[in-house]
Amino acid sequence: MATIQVRLLGLVDVTEGDRARPVPGLRRKALLAALALHAGDAVHPDLLIDIVWDGTPPATAKNSLQRHISYLRGVLGARAAIAVRPHGYVLELPPEATDLHLAQRLIGESRHPAEPAERAVALRAALALWRGRPLADLAGLRWMDEQAERLAGLELSAREALLDARLALGEHASLVPELARLADEHPYHEQIHHRLMLALYRDGRQVDALAACQRLRTALATDLGVDPSPALCRLHAAILRQDADLAPPAMGEPARMTGAPAGHPAPSGPVPAQLPVAVRGFAGRRPELARLDALLRAARTPRADQPGTVPIAVVSGTAGVGKTAFAVHWAHRVAGEFPDGQLYVAFVDSPTTAARWIRPRRSVASSTRSGCRRSGFPSSRSHRPRCTAACWPAGGCSSSSTMPATPRRSGRCCPPPRAAWSWSPAAPS
Repeated sequence: MATIQVRLLGLVDVTEGDRARPVPGLRRKALLAALALHAGDAVHPDLLIDIVWDGTPPATAKNSLQRHISYLRGVLGARAAIAVRPHGYVLELPPEATDLHLAQRLIGESRHPAEPAERAVALRAALALWRGRPLADLAGLRWMDEQAERLAGLELSAREALLDARLALGEHASLVPELARLADEHPYHEQIHHRLMLALYRDGRQVDALAACQRLRTALATDLGVDPSPALCRLHAAILRQDADLAPPAMGEPARMTGAPAGHPAPSGPVPAQLPVAVRGFAGRRPELARLDALLRAARTPRADQPGTVPIAVVSGTAGVGKTAFAVHWAHRVAGEFPDGQLYVAFVDSPTTAARWIRPRRSVASSTRSGCRRSGFPSSRSHRPRCTAACWPAGGCSSSSTMPATPRRSGRCCPPPRAAWSWSPAAPS
């Protein structure tokens, strides 16, 4: 026997397998939709009457409601499909006998897979259930219009989640037309414009990405008298400096860590961003990148035996092997983990091998003071920002390191290294 399904995400009707069972009449459709939207809960007859007749019921409304109930039972194929309970009528169908419940289940399932491809599959299946405006043939009934708006918001939320999954899969070029259309339909929706800017930038259209931000800024200021959110402003700044963290993830490469640490408040003012320009076309070194990622993740786990310990990774190798490019690339990848900013420290005062060496303590302190002055952060030792610093000797020196810059403790700028390994010019992995 084919499965009966009540469809709400478009024109209201009933299907049996691939065959549609039309529901004639505005009141009958409104009654069926009201019962289906309450998803197995009993609905009082007075509330049904108010919904179906939009607050102005005729004197015969109770008798008409009973006749419509009887008719709908015939459409659904069983008297038990609409049961009578002490507090009203209830639609007695399996949970997924409405397209709305099925869509909600698929959207919920899409939140669990770690891989964006799996999320995209579930979200595409959910969005395929929408057939236009929800409750389209009940427009004009006040309660139905409110529900249609809610269901349209659910669709938009699912579509945004699918956009994120596709961006993570590197589909930015094909997403630009859809995102541009959505931005036109939702001119004040900052998250849609955020995704449009990112897709344009990843497609090599930096100027268009900045123009999209400017259009939103103008619309918000002219029509609403507000400024863009801090998140959008940060994306705009990242596009201007061609931040490597905006690049699409390479195939097989772990997703970049861009979120602020849990419980760490966002900075209230400008932050230092002293990292050198990101390395274009960096490839390989995935095992080494993964080791740094693991070290950072381990640092987030508090240890009773080592309170406040800051991890330092030292990369050593012969001159020209790519230590600096590697350190810069990784520092840009995880810059979002250090929301108070990023510092850059060079341990020599010129790129020549004959340059005068600078004492590490003095160099870090100078860079910290400089970052604090420019960004308005306190410069005292006890209030220095929680920043990341990429530090390495220039020229033909033999080591690089990446570390968070922290206040001095026990006369030292940072605790001793916790991880180190040699560097060799291996082929890209």
